[in-house]
Amino acid sequence: MSEAPSHDFLDEDSFFSEMMSSQSDLEDQILLLKISFLKKPLNHSMHEVLNNDRCIEEKLEELQNFFSSNSIRNAPIDILDEKIFNTALIGAQKIYFEVINTINELLRSNQNKTTDVKNQLNVLVNLLKCWDLCISHIKALEKVSIIDIKSFPASLFDVMADMLRHCKNSTAYYGDYFNSVSEILTTLFRQCVNTLNVFYSLVDSIISFDTNQEVEMNLLLKIIDETGKIATLTSGMDAKTLTDMWKRFGKLSSNYNIEMKNISPSTVTQHFRGLSESIVTVLSAINQKSQRSSNERSVLCCRLLFKILEKLCDTYCGWIRNDVMVAIILMLANLFRYTEHCLKLDGYHPEFIRFIVSNFVFMIEPFLDVIFKNDTFKSGFFDYNKSIEDDALGYHLLLLKIVKKISALPYEVQRDWCNKEFNILDACFKNIDRLTREICVGKQEIQLSRDAGQGFYVANIYEATCLSIFSLVCHIPDADFSELVILLIKHLLSGGFFSSLLSSDVWCFLCRLGSSEMCFNHFKHLMQIYELLEERKHNVNVVMLSTLLSRQYAFLSEKDKIEVINSIEKSSDPHKWSCLARIVDPQKMQLLRQQIDASTANSEIASNLKTLEEQPTLHNLGSLVKNLSIIEACDVPQDKQSIDTFVNMWNKLVYILGDCEGTLRLLLEDLAVALIRATHPQEVESKYITSILESTTSLYPYASSALRLELCRLLYRWSAYLTEVDSSVVAELYCRLLSDVKPCVQQEAFESFEHLTRACPNAGLISSVALSIKNAQSEVSRTLPAYISGEVVHSLAGFRSHDEFFAVLSGTTLGPKKHECYKRSQADREEKVLKLDEEASGNLIKNDSGFEDVEKRAEKICSEMELLLKHKSQIRRDTLEKLRQVWHMFIESGD
Repeated sequence: MSEAPSHDFLDEDSFFSEMMSSQSDLEDQILLLKISFLKKPLNHSMHEVLNNDRCIEEKLEELQNFFSSNSIRNAPIDILDEKIFNTALIGAQKIYFEVINTINELLRSNQNKTTDVKNQLNVLVNLLKCWDLCISHIKALEKVSIIDIKSFPASLFDVMADMLRHCKNSTAYYGDYFNSVSEILTTLFRQCVNTLNVFYSLVDSIISFDTNQEVEMNLLLKIIDETGKIATLTSGMDAKTLTDMWKRFGKLSSNYNIEMKNISPSTVTQHFRGLSESIVTVLSAINQKSQRSSNERSVLCCRLLFKILEKLCDTYCGWIRNDVMVAIILMLANLFRYTEHCLKLDGYHPEFIRFIVSNFVFMIEPFLDVIFKNDTFKSGFFDYNKSIEDDALGYHLLLLKIVKKISALPYEVQRDWCNKEFNILDACFKNIDRLTREICVGKQEIQLSRDAGQGFYVANIYEATCLSIFSLVCHIPDADFSELVILLIKHLLSGGFFSSLLSSDVWCFLCRLGSSEMCFNHFKHLMQIYELLEERKHNVNVVMLSTLLSRQYAFLSEKDKIEVINSIEKSSDPHKWSCLARIVDPQKMQLLRQQIDASTANSEIASNLKTLEEQPTLHNLGSLVKNLSIIEACDVPQDKQSIDTFVNMWNKLVYILGDCEGTLRLLLEDLAVALIRATHPQEVESKYITSILESTTSLYPYASSALRLELCRLLYRWSAYLTEVDSSVVAELYCRLLSDVKPCVQQEAFESFEHLTRACPNAGLISSVALSIKNAQSEVSRTLPAYISGEVVHSLAGFRSHDEFFAVLSGTTLGPKKHECYKRSQADREEKVLKLDEEASGNLIKNDSGFEDVEKRAEKICSEMELLLKHKSQIRRDTLEKLRQVWHMFIESGD
């Protein structure tokens, strides 16, 4: 019995002796390791690589022997960090970065170093095992505080993050070497991922964190921060690794959210940006060329990442910075491109569309509810347009969802979204112009919900935007209505086609809902603005305003309608009331004619023309054009005496327009346009129509595209009155219009001719004109029958489809056009005076060669001579004699 205690004592003494000996051996090994790294520096140049390999292998062997020794296994916890991790792993890090530098030198070499590069990468494979050995030692401890291994996570993340980044950029980094080393790089990638996964399992089970200790919480914050960085780094590399890393980040951030909010919440929430970008990256990998299984895996990956982001946004509600929220909103805008209808337009298989809708798309609205609660959501949403990556369609779909959500909230919340700084209505108006192509192509549709229990219906983008805005503005009280009116005027006159149209539609909706008094007040206010814009009457802004006034007039009470007509002054410009003349009923049209005294204007045309001939001033020209505009607006027909005056005006225009250029030609073309629009014979007689058509044919060579368009419309109006007597002049006019260089003139001529075939009762005229066109122009003879029959004639060169053609067309023709006032400087005046002096002292023909100008002048003289021949009886005898002498001289000189 006495020997047993003695035996136990001897065993205990032996144990402590071994432990002290082991600790002594450990300190000796650490000292030798330090001496080894100091004695053999690792900085070597390129030509020492072969010798350096052996040196590094020796050091690796020393490190692995050190980490595998019994001394390490029996080392006390309190020296684990300072004596082992802080010494040995620093040496391992030095070797790692030396190897990376050596690889850089090898890749920059002009020689083939494939074998050497592979050797260096294999060194890295063995080197990374040092961190695995350290994790094995930690795992054997069963329980350890983070403070006892505080230097290990920093060393681990430093090397692993750099290695993962190296693998991610390896295609561009290695270039021609990549195929030879790709297998080793894959091994390195998997090795890093496995090492990190084992470390995170230790964080969950063995490594402890005292939430009451600030130092330990700061270390945990560093681990979460590095995890977020690595998760962001793995985006685009491997879907499983990506989801695993974000799951680790989400778990740690959620479990310790209270502590993280107290220390540095922005360090955690800043990684929500990387998570949002990862979702967009995975979604962008979905395409029609990929296999369906690959696309479905991407969808499931997005679903998991989206759940993590939703939970984190809910957990850290109120702590998300504005710039991070912008990235989340950018992701949401991208997600709306994956709705059922968008995927159908992109041509995805119906089964895959059902898969993505059932597994992912349904999560978007609940997520929107979560982030909507964040204070920064509103400011981030309005800052989205400042981001470089801009998706106008996705943003607009998101915009409509938010408008719908706001419309169901109390007005106090709506008011907060419609203030001067953040105005969601303003965002709707601004963004609608960026969707011009989608609206014009007309294939993008949005599903909207009806009232409760009534299901859904589909609307295009413009309709959906209108309805969304209607649902919001109908809640605005009278006190805040003035701000809405200012916003509507701003976009009505913005120069954007669809924003201006949208403003008009919203205003008409308000007129329908509002009182008659409110509608009348708005109408009077807009009329005042319209009158001030008289000089810009051809601008799209003023045209839109004119259309809105016509639409608003229909909402006025009968009393107010009559009051509007009675308020028109007799001498007022037709611009101020012509928008009303288009829509009034016959009774009010008669009242309007009396109010402005249209019959007097009609009778003054002859005297206006005579005054203009005697005194050709801008004022007199303006008076004539004004009276013609009054006749046009009031649709006043001309009697025989008036139509004679009109024929006389046409003859004079033909005679003088060819000699004019610059501003004078523009003024005379305005007169010609007014004359065409006002011409409306009370009794349709063939001689008047023929005479006017002959004049327009002679006028054609000098007419601009705008005037030629008016000629097409004149033929359209007179289709029912043409006879076989007019066949030659009508055929000549159509030949010129159908072969015009401007596509818009051609198109208008096609439509006019098609109308002629339906409206003209004289079959002989149509046959004669068609035959003349067939014989005159080979191209027109081919395209005209095709147009009438509805065939496609012109191929869309450079476009894959009609939709693409219309998309480009709408993008170039319906862009915002803002008026810019041009202020003339003194230099402009001096330049103009100089040009006038040069013209006065120069030759009539400015071109040095003279050939092109002489040809034009000869053509012009020929056209004028044809006109003179038609009206030869009206020329005095002495003038005819003078013409004869001139032509006799010309013919003799030619001989």
